[in-house]
Amino acid sequence: MTVLDELCDGSHYAERHRYRMTLADGTVVHREIYYFATLAPDGRFQRVHETGFDLD
Repeated sequence: MTVLDELCDGSHYAERHRYRMTLADGTVVHREIYYFATLAPDGRFQRVHETGFDLD
């Protein structure tokens, strides 16, 4: 996994990463993921939204 961008502003967090993996049947999966979260007062993720798409 490669983190491309990461931003934290107060209780808002955003991150973008890519990963490539090979499944047991030899299929290669290459995806880019966008990750958005709201942090709770104790610093843990309170709410998370994630979306992504296939590359290649």
